[in-house]
Amino acid sequence: MSKPALDKSSIDSLWFNGKPLHFAAWKSKLIIHLKALSEQRALEELQRKREKPLSRFEDLLESQPAMPACPPAGDKEATWQYDLHETLLSTQPSYIKKLLCETLPSGFKGIATKRMDEPVHVIW
Repeated sequence: MSKPALDKSSIDSLWFNGKPLHFAAWKSKLIIHLKALSEQRALEELQRKREKPLSRFEDLLESQPAMPACPPAGDKEATWQYDLHETLLSTQPSYIKKLLCETLPSGFKGIATKRMDEPVHVIW
């Protein structure tokens, strides 16, 4: 799985100008970005002949996805797949939080910074 990157063009296209009239459009663009990232991740996994990720980036906006039960230690393939899903699930929230920090104007960053320890769906 490649690590999602926040390049300057992504940040610029997702920047929220702080105007309430544009807030709904900003949220829509952010969700579209996260959906595209989820599809990219799924495609990468399928191309490597592995299972698709259990959670999608945009799912974290609504709830914290749960991990399935840990497989038996003797099943190395299932354990490896479980570890892969667990790692992805831990990187998704940090990516979204960084995205929020990079795209919100400074007036919003103080609010967001105070809540960064919260799950993404609580911040959202």
